[in-house]
Amino acid sequence: MSGVLHAKYYPNEVATIRANKDALGMSYEIHSVSLEDEQAKVWRLKDFRFGGASVLLKSAAAYGAKTSIAASTPPPDTWTAALRQLRREAEALCARAGRS
Repeated sequence: MSGVLHAKYYPNEVATIRANKDALGMSYEIHSVSLEDEQAKVWRLKDFRFGGASVLLKSAAAYGAKTSIAASTPPPDTWTAALRQLRREAEALCARAGRS
């Protein structure tokens, strides 16, 4: 599981995670689970609904010992050349309109 918590919108949360990342783990919730075979030794899910995720102390996290919080890892660059060009054009239009 991965995601991004933007420091621009959540500066305190990002700073707390970065400062404590070695002590943190994660948990997630799913519900409305449908199983292939409830009697199987290992359950295989046919369907489920994601309910949310939490970052918390490893001692309280479902996946604390096995999960690392990569708060210092920069997000991958997912901008394609076309998206970069569109962004530049949008910024230029905003600049001409007097907005930044």
